[in-house]
Parts: sequence; C-alpha cells; structure tokens
Amino acid sequence: MPNYDLNYEGNTQSGFSGEGYGIFRALQEKRVPNLLRKGYKMTGWYKEPECITRVEPDVNGDAVYYAGWTAWTEEDKAQAAAYMKRAERIKYLMARPTAFDWDSFLPFFRHAIRLVFEMEGRHCTLEDSIAVLEKAEAAAKDLVQLCDPEETCWYLWGDQMPQSKDVADADFFYEFDYPSFRPFLIPYLLKDQARVKGNLIAIAGGGYSQRWNQSEGYAIAKAFNQMGYNAFVLQRRLQPWAKEDCFIDLQRAVRYLKYYAAEKGIGAIENIAAAGFSGGGGTIIGQLEEFYGHELPTKLYPDYVPDEIDAVDADYKVAMPIYGGFGLGDTKNQHLPAMFFAVGAKDHLMLNPALGRHSFGRFFEMMKEHPEIDLELHVFADTPHGFGTARGEDKDIHEHMGTVGTDRWIELADDFMMVNFGIIDRHYPMGHRPGLGF
Repeated sequence: MPNYDLNYEGNTQSGFSGEGYGIFRALQEKRVPNLLRKGYKMTGWYKEPECITRVEPDVNGDAVYYAGWTAWTEEDKAQAAAYMKRAERIKYLMARPTAFDWDSFLPFFRHAIRLVFEMEGRHCTLEDSIAVLEKAEAAAKDLVQLCDPEETCWYLWGDQMPQSKDVADADFFYEFDYPSFRPFLIPYLLKDQARVKGNLIAIAGGGYSQRWNQSEGYAIAKAFNQMGYNAFVLQRRLQPWAKEDCFIDLQRAVRYLKYYAAEKGIGAIENIAAAGFSGGGGTIIGQLEEFYGHELPTKLYPDYVPDEIDAVDADYKVAMPIYGGFGLGDTKNQHLPAMFFAVGAKDHLMLNPALGRHSFGRFFEMMKEHPEIDLELHVFADTPHGFGTARGEDKDIHEHMGTVGTDRWIELADDFMMVNFGIIDRHYPMGHRPGLGF
C-alpha cells in the first residue's frame, strides 16, 4: 500500500482550534479531517480556491483540496456562546471524579468523554456537539455527590500563576478547558499513611491539548493505590497555554506535595515518583530538562513573583515516561531521578522518525552519559500506543483487549520504585527474592 503525505496550509492568521491534533487524529483513522474555525461554518471541500466545485476528498491519493466557509449569523454566535458556557460545567465536573459516587459518575463520564474527545476533538459541527452535551447534562442530574467538588481539588497556584500574558485573550472555543481553569491535583490517599510506600503523581496524555484521564489518570491512581502508594492526578494546563506551562505545573506539584506534606498528613513524602503517559511523559521530560531543583518560573516569566512554595526543591526520586519518550535532551540538571520507560512494540509514535524524543537513541545516550542513573526500559510485544494500566481498571469506560506481558508493567514499576525508594535491595541471593506485601 502506498504512503501519502498530507501538507496542511491553514491559509489564515487566526481562528482555528487545535487544528494540528485534529488532522493528526483524522489521518490515524484514515478519514477526511473536519476543520473548525470560530465564527464560520465549514461548507465542505472544494476543487479550487474560489470554492465552486464541491468534492469528496480521496484520502488515498495525492491531491489539493480547499475548505469552504460561511460566516456565522448572529443566531450562530449566540448559540456558540451558550454552548461554551454549558460545556464549561461539564468539563468542570468530569475533572473532579472523587466528589461523586463512582457508579453515578460513570454514565455521566461516558457522555462527557464523548463530548470533549469525539465531538470537540474531531471538530464535529456545533449542532452535533450540542446533542451530546444535552445527554451529558441529563446524566449530570443523576450524579450522587459525596462532597463539594472544590474539596477534592488541591489547587497549585494562589492569586498569581505564571503564564504568558496573551493567554487572557486566548480563544477557548472547542478547547479541553475554559478560561477560569486553574491546574490542580486530585489526591487518592491511602487510609494508613504509616504503611505508604511512596507518592505517585499521574499525568495523563493527550499531547498538550487533552487529558486522557479515563485510562491514564483516574485508573492509574487506583492501580497504584492497590500497590501501596498515594496517588495524585495532575490536571495540568493544556492549549492555549504553552506546553512549558505544563512543565511548570509538574514542578509546582512536586513542590506543593513537599510543602504541605505535614499539614495534609502525607506519608513517605521523601519518596516521590511521577508517571506520565504520552504527552504526560513529554511533560516529565520537559520538566526534568528545564524546571528542576531550585529553578524558578521566572526563568520563563520574569514578572512572576515567587512565593514560599517556590523555595522548595522540585526534585524527586523516580520518573516514569510511559510511551512518552525515551530520555532527556540537553540539560544542566545535576539531580536526575531514576528513570523507568515502557512502550509497545507497535507504538505509532515510536515508529515516527519525525518525533525525535521517541527515539531509542535517547535512551542509549543516557546509558552512556549518565551511568550513575538507574535506568530501565521495557518494550512489550504486539502492543500499540495508549495501553494505560493494561489491566482493565478502565473497562467500565471503554472496552479494549489486554495484552499478556504488557499487563505486568505496573508490577515492574512497583519493583523499580521500591528499589529506588530504598524499600528493597535490587540484588539478592538466588531463591530469596525480596518483596513487600501490601
């Protein structure tokens, strides 16, 4: 089968939402991409720039097509504004699962996922998105609330948050979050903090435009709870914020946990690990390269005024980029953590030569340049991108096949963390393997 390249020219200076990721998803799914432009409705694909002859694009051949547009009416504008306000409530709730009984949350969560990942993520029409929004709103009425949703959030920033000045003017139409969003941690704390092995920050993927919490956030937190760890799901910033803001959010999360450990009763705070998936793994790598130790957000945002939390170092003992890169680039970080990597042998990102950070070469360079670092890499046979826990903790949200071997990565990560947290020794007399039940 021949391969074809798709070259996309926006032919506009503004108005497109998440266009790169939307087209990337469409190519993965072998379909014609939908384009979204605030203030306009797409009328279809055309043969010529003047948009006279409408055509159905052929995704299996070389050709040039042009998108046609018609401006929104005043009624369209009012409909879009109302949609954004209603969708904000759904997005707010779906990011706070522990405020609700899980059985009541699931039906709502399924509709919310469809809204943000399928409808908005694939740039479906506003009318189609509203239809799914209405289903999510209906399911939200049946949520059984356990506490105030705000009580489940540990907000990372106070009155000021380091960010580029132009974010205040950004357009959040069909974005994953909304203008008032602020990054936070969702704590999954074990009852007996005296028995806690350590603390894991989980960072879901989705590039820098989505958070795939259904498989890589909430399910991960529950899985590591079962292994004896406190877990904290990081609701990091996404576009239109810069990806560096994600790095700063992770840096702040580490500092936040250390600073408030005594006040919040967090056990084994000396043992912190971060597990990031896909774009979450990229977030870990970016943070380790640029915003480590006592580096400050002022490195990027000089107008930011550091507070007492910023005085805490942002180093931690274990970093686990899971199908999210294989090593670090140039960095002056002198306190790199032990690093655990896991990926599937059929991961489409790993096989893409354009994505340098996904190259195995990074890992081998680290082996040579940093022999003092504990490094471990697992490649699982016949496994694609995005396997999450690989054990089915997210089976109530969407069905997928497990893979023998891949379904053991969390146990392997547990061993790696226990060694680097000083709980067990790596080397032992044969026949006397150490372990710690929980």
